[in-house]
Amino acid sequence: MRFDLRNDKFPLLTTKRVFWRAVAEELLWFIRGSTNAKELQQKNIHIWDGNASCNFLIKRHLSYKEGDLGPIYGFQWRHFGAEYVDMSTSYKKKGVDQLKEVIDTIKKDPYSRRIVMTAWNPPVNIQNICFCKHSDLDKMALPPCHMFCQFYVVDGELSCQMYQRSADMGLGVPFNIASYALLTRLIAQVCSLKCGEINPDKNDIDSFETSDFKLVGYKPYDPIKMEMATTQAITTISATFQIFSKKYLMFNKQIFNLPDFLNLKLEFKKILFQNKNTAMKITSCCDRLQLM
Repeated sequence: MRFDLRNDKFPLLTTKRVFWRAVAEELLWFIRGSTNAKELQQKNIHIWDGNASCNFLIKRHLSYKEGDLGPIYGFQWRHFGAEYVDMSTSYKKKGVDQLKEVIDTIKKDPYSRRIVMTAWNPPVNIQNICFCKHSDLDKMALPPCHMFCQFYVVDGELSCQMYQRSADMGLGVPFNIASYALLTRLIAQVCSLKCGEINPDKNDIDSFETSDFKLVGYKPYDPIKMEMATTQAITTISATFQIFSKKYLMFNKQIFNLPDFLNLKLEFKKILFQNKNTAMKITSCCDRLQLM
């Protein structure tokens, strides 16, 4: 999916109302590097409550206090590689500040192909030698879904490409689209690039507040109440697509290891996924976003 952010346009789903204030507050919470869900709860935003409850943390075999989400998005953005203790510990000047690196690189070398930021922090193990002492995936209440983004500049305009490994289509994806669109505009502002007008007095990514944002012309349908996607639901969807894939993609031999891929020949090169009964369509409308 691609969305044009020029001329103050902003991609926010209209087929159901999206909780815009939560989108903005969550992004600023990420930018602060916070992992404390109670900070959002104090602002009457409860999108992380399910993952921050004692019961959920126990199921994840985590011993954090309620509200502590572990080293999730914001921690990885601002303190990648630092050893996570808990949500109350100060991590100032610890780890790699990826967001700062992104902004600094855009300013100094805008055509670099290395302007990337990731929330995925796995163990690195080569021949049983672990090079990453503080792998964080198992310490997170929820491993990152939107896990990687790359920024690039063309003709003075900043664009962002985001990849996510998993998607809660009903709840998460509309948030993710809006969140990365907003992040792109904030970074464009502090780097003096085009991507729509943002508060001209703000030139520091850490200085933005929700009062700087004003959504104009958003006319969605009514909210649709949905439950957060569960592992069972995800498994069902994956199994469904695997059934369809077997109809159209066949291998000439069994695959047991990496060398088998080198000798693999496809019986059918054309892969077709089409089922009218299970098709999902997302309709989106670009509204105006003004940052005061």
